[in-house]
Amino acid sequence: MQRIRERGHRLPLFDYVKFQSIPRFHYLPLHKKVEMFDKSALTAYLTDLLATDVRLGGLFVVSVDLLSGGVIDISVDSDSDISVDQCAAINSALRAHFGEQLDDYELTVGSYGLTAPLLLPRQYVKNIGTAVEVLTTDGRKLHGTLRHADGQAFTLDVPRKVRPEGKKRPETVVEALRLEYAQVKRAVCDIQL
Repeated sequence: MQRIRERGHRLPLFDYVKFQSIPRFHYLPLHKKVEMFDKSALTAYLTDLLATDVRLGGLFVVSVDLLSGGVIDISVDSDSDISVDQCAAINSALRAHFGEQLDDYELTVGSYGLTAPLLLPRQYVKNIGTAVEVLTTDGRKLHGTLRHADGQAFTLDVPRKVRPEGKKRPETVVEALRLEYAQVKRAVCDIQL
């Protein structure tokens, strides 16, 4: 005699054998195993798509993440605004190109968040003139304005208080710090409301 009973995400199958009081358990998975998707092929196609498609001009890939539960999360950014139509066009182009390979996945395409950390040098260039909070690898927390950025480093104008000789009150002096991207643990736009 066999019984199937639902328990969690698996269905245990009890084999009751005559004259045995201890059941043997065999687990049957509810979901078929999903093959791993090739993230590098997706990233390469997406980078090429953003470089060649006129409707998607100015967009660049920030991250492609394979999340648990079969979710592919794609974040794109731009030097200007990103529209919902552009995100939908990327989604449609990826579905058309990869076809059945994406059937087992939930594909989300969105703009990179305003409060998310800056990851690419191009994002630093985009945010020149913006207030930024930087945490360095040696543990310093800096607040300042992003003045300049290039492929290797960026310059941050950091205000600090200095008391000149003979004066009671300190004065604010702006110091320009040049930091390489390797020295930065995390950099986030400091939004003042």
